Amino acid sequence: MARKERSPITINFLSNNKVEIGGKSDLSDVVILIIVLSLILATPSPGASSFVQILLRVLATSIIRRFIFYSRLEVKILKPIFSHCHLYGLKSKKNLARVLKIPSPKFFDQRFLATQVNPFLMNGVRLIEAPSYELKKIQTRIKVSLDHIRIPEYVFSGIKGRSYVDHAKLHKGKKFVYAIDISAFFPSISREKVYSFFRSDLNTSPDVADILTSLTTIDLSLTGTEEMEEIEAFLRSKKVNTLNHLISGSPASPIMSYLANLDMINELHSYSSKNGLFMTVYVDDIVFSSDEFISNRVTNRICDIVSKYRYRVSTSKRRLYVNDYPKRITGVIIDKEGSLAIPNRLRQNIMIELERCQLHSVNGYSKNRLLGLVASARQIDPNAFPSIYCYARNRTD
Repeated sequence: MARKERSPITINFLSNNKVEIGGKSDLSDVVILIIVLSLILATPSPGASSFVQILLRVLATSIIRRFIFYSRLEVKILKPIFSHCHLYGLKSKKNLARVLKIPSPKFFDQRFLATQVNPFLMNGVRLIEAPSYELKKIQTRIKVSLDHIRIPEYVFSGIKGRSYVDHAKLHKGKKFVYAIDISAFFPSISREKVYSFFRSDLNTSPDVADILTSLTTIDLSLTGTEEMEEIEAFLRSKKVNTLNHLISGSPASPIMSYLANLDMINELHSYSSKNGLFMTVYVDDIVFSSDEFISNRVTNRICDIVSKYRYRVSTSKRRLYVNDYPKRITGVIIDKEGSLAIPNRLRQNIMIELERCQLHSVNGYSKNRLLGLVASARQIDPNAFPSIYCYARNRTD
């Protein structure tokens, strides 16, 4: 059985009955802390002066009373807690195969896995790396295992129960919003960064970490794709320097894009907090908001931190919004009154897809796309497009 990770915890009492817990810790650590404090109260310290003993007891009593007073604690995780993940501490291929239900030892081999991914360019502007059905099932099990990691509340990158609309809502009412987009994010996340997460943060053995990395990354040079020349040219245009990177089509990739970049995200979050900014992360979109003006010094430093980790901020998607203008955050519009609104582009796409669906009634792809677009709009406004929603649902049933 894998030994559970233990490290110091940070507890910070906040207003509104909140307690922040930092470090790779568990709530059980808080219980242990209370027990230790209780022992301090109950056990005299022979080597300590009476003043020190009194001081220790006053401190211990104060902390315990505050825990009792806050009978309903809202725990805010500052850093991810890994020990709940089913992959944590795995040391053997046999246990890995059992946890992920890997059907064959072939899936331990990187060269075989490369043949299970079909890379191609969509319209020449987007790299798609589609895994095979069997590989995607394994990647889905990896994603389910990673879902057990306790992720900070400000992270929305493929986190179960947290949507792009929830992400935008957290910035409602803020006077100033600064939004950045990391260019070609998935292809820029190297195999080495993914391996480092599985090896160090999930505390797996080197061979298990290597297999997990091969299951979630792709070495394009091993795929044998006929589009290799075009794909390499595309990556060069995006200034991506690695062919071996996080798979863009894997269900595990959104959450992995966060987990493989913990150092960068933690540094950005620490800098934001020190400068009075509220920060959220949604895959390649990172948003900062404040009621105070966000200066050029701060925005430039944010971009410098991203560059430090060898990523590029897309200059065309770098935006500073002020209070009197609508703000676009991960496909959601926050209007001047602070309400959520459906973007005009999404409205237009719905009407275009509706017309296409009516003209080609047997087109199953168009019907499913229409339903998906309307569902996205209804996440922002639950009452939007009622007749089109009913039409799309009837056509896909």
